[in-house]
Amino acid sequence: MEMIIQNWITQFISIVGIIYIYGFAVWGLNRLFYRTLGGKAHGFCIATGFIGTPVHELGHAIFCLLFLHKITDMKLFSPSAEDGVLGYVSHSYNRKNIYHQIGNFFIGVGPILFGSAVLFVLMYFLSPDMYAGVIGNIGKGAELSIASVVDAGADMLTAMFKTAHFTDYKQWVFFVLAILITLHMSLSPADMKGSAVGTGYIAVLLLLVNAAIYFLPGKLFSLSLLTAYCVDIGLAVAGFLTLAVLVAAALALIGFVLKTVLSVLGR
Repeated sequence: MEMIIQNWITQFISIVGIIYIYGFAVWGLNRLFYRTLGGKAHGFCIATGFIGTPVHELGHAIFCLLFLHKITDMKLFSPSAEDGVLGYVSHSYNRKNIYHQIGNFFIGVGPILFGSAVLFVLMYFLSPDMYAGVIGNIGKGAELSIASVVDAGADMLTAMFKTAHFTDYKQWVFFVLAILITLHMSLSPADMKGSAVGTGYIAVLLLLVNAAIYFLPGKLFSLSLLTAYCVDIGLAVAGFLTLAVLVAAALALIGFVLKTVLSVLGR
């Protein structure tokens, strides 16, 4: 039983915990950046949201379709001066359907997952060498720990900037698109609340899968192998989301510096 619990916790943190941690980090940094803009924040959101917001909302919509939720209304980019909303996806589902309930997690964190996938595709077309370097850092079979998560991020960033061609205009197109998407990739409190509904179902499902693997005869698939797959996926996600955190952190720092300089000059 102890083996089941240990593997289950590692798998859950790898799949769910890492997404929440990075999602919260990007949200906090973006919130800090927009706070430094003050009254200009909404205008900046609109100016940068024509690309980032549709990607964000499509992240929700795609997982609605995958988990058979009914999309009742959707606006990919429709800025509202009244409430500051740039876009939204409204959906309904059967609360008695476990598959629908599990879907709530993926629908809630959809902007993080889909936004990362879009960045990955853009990297493939705009910077093939960078893409190859990033791919080479996926699936190293490391154990889950704070050090391995940090190393995954560092390895990804190293691979990216070692292979970047800063004289190529396509490289700069990628970086600009990455900034626009990252600025709107963070999860809102409503997104986090919505995803939490499905988190418990994922935890129970993982526990049942682990118990089945452990007790069923044949041992065609081991707990350690399942955990290794989950860790590889989690570290790959962590490595790539490090780019989103780095962009968000850089923007927050730039915003703080600009606000400080303007404040000093205004005295």
